[in-house]
Amino acid sequence: MKTTKIVTGVLGTTTILITMLIIIGCGLVLWLFSGFPYCEIKISQEIYSPNGKYKVVVFRRDCGTIPNFETHISVIKSNATVTGNQRGNIFQVYGDPDKYSIKVIWKDDQHIIIEHNVKSTPVVAKNKIGNIEIQYVENTEGIHPHIYSGTIPAFWKMTYAS
Repeated sequence: MKTTKIVTGVLGTTTILITMLIIIGCGLVLWLFSGFPYCEIKISQEIYSPNGKYKVVVFRRDCGTIPNFETHISVIKSNATVTGNQRGNIFQVYGDPDKYSIKVIWKDDQHIIIEHNVKSTPVVAKNKIGNIEIQYVENTEGIHPHIYSGTIPAFWKMTYAS
């Protein structure tokens, strides 16, 4: 009867370890280049252009990193959707969109006004995309202009001790 000897020892163990490292390395490379990380999005506003051809989408991206949330704004065709791997094509800033009191206004089919109270420097803030011009206006009231209008009621105002 013929017996087969299993190769063990340093050479066999080294070969197994190198093979495992190559497999793990290839898996990491594929993971990193396949849209890492996949982010969860929450759309807070969709505002259509007057002719219905485009829409402005204000959304929050949560990629599980710190800072947790990012505010993004995109101008896309009205029948398109935003997915977790997309970033805003006109505006990006760290923080939740609800924090920035964003209001989007289409003046006409080629002009957008974005009101906000963003104090930090945006990562991206484009003034034009295609033939559409974008204007950013600071909302100094610090309220949600798309929900509230007029002056802030007295009971909302904060007083600070000096």
